[in-house]
Amino acid sequence: MQAKKACMTEEQFDVFSVETGIEHGKDYLGEVWSKAVETVLSVALNNPDRLPTLSFIVRPIPFREYIEKWVTSYQKGHQNRPSRING
Repeated sequence: MQAKKACMTEEQFDVFSVETGIEHGKDYLGEVWSKAVETVLSVALNNPDRLPTLSFIVRPIPFREYIEKWVTSYQKGHQNRPSRING
């Protein structure tokens, strides 16, 4: 039997908007922002039940902080992907 994964919902955030999330992400990443990050974040925000919890305990989750943590994690994962590390 598989353990049930924690799922996110829009109601868990202090505010929730796909457009606002993308704008927060752009502001936070600045010149590092790319169309690829925007696409992945847009898909993720359009499917909040697929978003990782990112260890937030506080409810409601501060949306801006969540987006900052999400884009930071995504960027680190992209920069440290095996295909880049191994050549």
